Amino acid sequence: LLGDTGSDRIDRLVHDLVDQIFETGEIRQSPEVKEAMDTLRAFLRYCFERGLIAPGAQVNISAASGVSGAGLSPRLDLLFGEVTENFRAYGVGNAHRHLREMRALAAEHGVDADLIFTPHLLPVARGILSTITVPLVRPLDDDLLSPWRSRYAGERFIEIEESLPELRHVAERNVVRIAVRGMDGLRTPTIQVFSAIDNLMKGAAGQALQNANLMLGLHESAGLPA
Repeated sequence: LLGDTGSDRIDRLVHDLVDQIFETGEIRQSPEVKEAMDTLRAFLRYCFERGLIAPGAQVNISAASGVSGAGLSPRLDLLFGEVTENFRAYGVGNAHRHLREMRALAAEHGVDADLIFTPHLLPVARGILSTITVPLVRPLDDDLLSPWRSRYAGERFIEIEESLPELRHVAERNVVRIAVRGMDGLRTPTIQVFSAIDNLMKGAAGQALQNANLMLGLHESAGLPA
């Protein structure tokens, strides 16, 4: 895609999880890695595709990111002394730029739901830990992980686990690790999806290399630590 800025190519670029937009080895669309939150949007896509979300529901997304997710621009609020031993929200008021892409994804699948996205800054160098609260149109089976295991069976870089993911589980690895839990005491059946990635690997350089491998006909995992 380098050097090709024609509008016809740009219109076909997508922001998503490469494991999801490449199917059976056939290139379905041209992927571009823009942000680490593409991984988060990919799991929302699965809920949208399956019609799991209750009509009129509020889907609440809380994502805590390491400071490297803010880029390389020198800023006072990103200095070590400002970040260490601290934890704060940013991009509040439901106006964060990633929401536009999430809403577009919901509209694409005809989903009637409000999306609430609140990012937080962690006092760590790398990693994103997300919690997505999803009201459901109907209860899932007792094995809450079954839909995700079926959808991502055979995907080397997606780990579906019973235990809750932690940043140390994914550090310096090109993987996303997720877990799902049911929630008690609510009138609407609701699940929480937990995901962890290294934003400098699966959220950036690692996913970019994974994209390139597939587009060039190489083995998907070439040069990537799992």
